[in-house]
Parts: sequence; C-alpha cells; structure tokens
Amino acid sequence: MKTIIIPLTFILTFNMISAAETEEQLAMELFTQMAFGNWVEVENICLKLAELKPEDPDYIFELACVNSLLNKNEKALNYLDKSIELGYANKKALGDDPNLKNIRRTKRFRELSEKLDKKLEIRFKDEKIPLPELEKVLKTELSKYLDENYKTPEDYVISKFADHDIVFLGEEHYIKQNVELIHRLIPKLYENGIYNLGIEFANKDDQPMIDSVIYADEYDDLLAQGVMLNCGVWGYREYVDILKAVWELNSSLSNAERKFRLIGLNVSMDWSHVKTREELDRPEVRIKAWGKGSDYVMAHTIIDEMINKNEKGLVYAGSYHTFTKYFQPRYDVANPPKVIEFTKDRMGNLVYNKIEDKAFNIYLHGHWVNAKGWNEQYVYSADGVIDALMKTQDFPMGFDVINSPFGDLKGDSSFFKYGYDNFTLSNFCDGYIFLAPLSELESVHWIENFVNETNYDIVKSIQQDPVFRNGTYDDKLLIFAVNATSYELRRESNIEWQYRIFE
Repeated sequence: MKTIIIPLTFILTFNMISAAETEEQLAMELFTQMAFGNWVEVENICLKLAELKPEDPDYIFELACVNSLLNKNEKALNYLDKSIELGYANKKALGDDPNLKNIRRTKRFRELSEKLDKKLEIRFKDEKIPLPELEKVLKTELSKYLDENYKTPEDYVISKFADHDIVFLGEEHYIKQNVELIHRLIPKLYENGIYNLGIEFANKDDQPMIDSVIYADEYDDLLAQGVMLNCGVWGYREYVDILKAVWELNSSLSNAERKFRLIGLNVSMDWSHVKTREELDRPEVRIKAWGKGSDYVMAHTIIDEMINKNEKGLVYAGSYHTFTKYFQPRYDVANPPKVIEFTKDRMGNLVYNKIEDKAFNIYLHGHWVNAKGWNEQYVYSADGVIDALMKTQDFPMGFDVINSPFGDLKGDSSFFKYGYDNFTLSNFCDGYIFLAPLSELESVHWIENFVNETNYDIVKSIQQDPVFRNGTYDDKLLIFAVNATSYELRRESNIEWQYRIFE
C-alpha cells in the first residue's frame, strides 16, 4: 500500500516506544503485519488507527486497500468514498495501487475517481502557485529568441559538442521524461561521434559489471539492475533501462565498429567503518567510508576516462553535481539568511577548473528550492518566467541561457540567489531544456520486488546506518520496507504529487 504513514527512517530509528505513543505502536505493528501479508490483522489495526484518528484520510484509505485485498469490495468502496470525503488527495495511488485491483473495474470506483478529480480541481486551484504576468517587451524578446534559435532537446545537446568537450545534463531526480531523453540521446550521440556517457547512478568500481551488460551478446536485465542496486539501491525502471539503451546500440554495430561506452562515475562507499550511530557524525570515521566524496570521485573519473583521453562525453547527474561556474551557498536560516560559505567542489566545479569553457552545463527543467527554506514548498525556476512563456510556445525545446535574453532572468524566489548581489539564470547554468510544464512531468517507476532475498545482503552492506546492517530487524520486514518506501512512499519520487502546486 502506497500511503503507509511509516517511512523507512522510522523503522530504522525505532527502538523502545513508550506506552503513551499509541499511534506509533499501532503504526509499527501495521507495517510489520503488512510485511508478512497478514491482511486480517492489518484490517484490525487499521480499524484501531481509524478510531484513534477518525479524521485521518490515510488510515481510511488503508482500510479500502485491505478490504479490496480481502475481496470485501463493497466495504472497500465505502472506505474509499469516506477517505475522499475526509480529504484523501493522492490521485496517482488511487490509479496505480495494486491493492485496489479488485474494485478498480467497478462502476462505483470510476465514479469515486471522478469525485476525487472534482475535489482536487477545487482544492488545488486555490493552492497552485500562480505564474507571473509577463511584460510585453520581455515576452516579445524571449519569444523572438526562441523563434530564431529553436532546437529540439536532442539537437540542442548535440550542438553543444561543436565547441565543448564535456556537456553536463543536470536534473531534479525521478522525472520520467528526463531519463527518456537520455534513452533517445544515446544513438544520436554515437551518430555524431560522441562515444561516452557518464552517469551518477552507477559506481566507478562497477565498470567491469557495466561493461559485461552493455557489450554482451544478450541483454541481462538482472545484472543491469545489480549495477544500480550497488549505487544507492536505485531501483527505477527508466534509469536501469539506460543500460539497455546502450546495449541495444552496441548490439546493432558490427564487430569492426567502435562501441559506445557507459561510464559509472559514483563512489563506492564502505560503511563497515561506521560501527555505531554516534560515529556517523564523526568526520574522521565518515571519511574512511566516504573517501573524498562522490563529487571528487565523479569529477576525476570524467577527467581520467574522457578528458585525459581526448574524448568528448555527456554527463548525466543531479543538477547540484553539475554546477560549473555556479557555487552553491551554505547558509544560516536567519532573517535575513546569512551565507556561511560557498560549496566550490561539486563535480562540475572541479571539471570546469580543469577545462574551463570546454565544459557546458545544461539544466533540465524542474523545481527550485524555496528561498524560505528546504522544507518549504518548491518554487518555479527563474521565478516562473520560463513556465509562463511556454504557455505560448511549442515544446519540448533546448536553448542557450548564456549570451541570450534568458540569462538575465532573476531567481528571487529561490535560495540559489543567496550570496550573489545580482543572481540571474546565467549564474546558474549555460543552457536549458524544457521538456514539459512541471504539472505534466511524470515519476519514474520502481521495479517491483527490486530488493529481495537474493540481493538483500548487498543492500544491508551499503547502508550507512549500522542498526540496519547488524541484523537488529527481521530481514523480511526490511525487504518489504525498502520496496514500499521506494514505491511511491518516498514523496520526492512522486513527481505528480510534488508538482501538483504548479500550473
């Protein structure tokens, strides 16, 4: 069930719960019983939780799910109706949750889905962040530039290699359209003489494993999953399929033709050095596990495997890793916020130090972090000007930020401005790709049972929390927890839910 209240971090930090914490006790027992498939007991616990918090729509939704599993369809539909009345709002879970399979084809379910749509339309209409009204002069200038310089995202990326050796594509993670762009780019890179793609989502030390996938006679999806399992348990279908796209390209080539290379960039961490939770906060211990950090390792892998070999390459990673000329501020949340220092050693920063303007940083359209703090709702990039403009443009498209009118756009609503006297988009990136409005972007998909009995020892070994690694908790429960929290429960991976606030 996707709306389980208990995150994995709660499971890992759960020690002794006092008798007064009744809801937490019940929630922990709920999670355990779900892991073992004891659905009758799950229903009983949900009933107790619903009695304890009768206005909480999530517990009522759980009752709908478990009754559907128990083939009590009328009760399931009644609970679903009640959860919507109480304010349940996760449309994606309603459409995708496998536990509702038994009721999803009924007429009443469709009616309830329409009921939720109407409620969400009313509710989120008032919650959406409005787009700015563009001044006529600015709109004309930006539109004219796009009309004269329009390129598809694929052609835009390829065009940057005419004058640059390393092109960074920085993303906000978990967006399906971003990863699908990478799939489409792989054969186009090859056609244009670019033979290297470096990714954050695979470890440098696993290069032999990567090569055994992409150069094989037959594609091995389980081995490809293993590559991304080792790198932070990255079990999302679209990301794993990057290896498949490379394999498909290489399989189409003759033995005499050069093969395309996929390069794992990230660091393999050895958390066995951390024996207690207290040691997690000790730098001298963490450095044994972390080494010089992921940005350092990724940058030097690019330098060693591409730059020093006079090779060009595309690098695909999280946007914060791909900063080249921009320095990310670390700041004290005061009023006004006070910048403590700048982070100047991101992967892109280090590569830029080496090759300067031979590096080019493209930002894939996504949200920005609010100037009020990381826990506040997301904001539009560039204060929403690009989103507002695209209401009148054809997309997807790619375009320059530097040496273009887009470079002058402000970002006053985001924390990226801190420490800069006059922050503009040209400080942040060199180019921009707009695939779709934020409200139309979709989540990647977690691979069902990605974590299982065959690979769980690996999952445990790469966790920084020693309580996770030492066998304190039942393995079956934790396998369930990892899959459940990654499959729609991790709110940052549910793009549709996060981006519901945008127009």
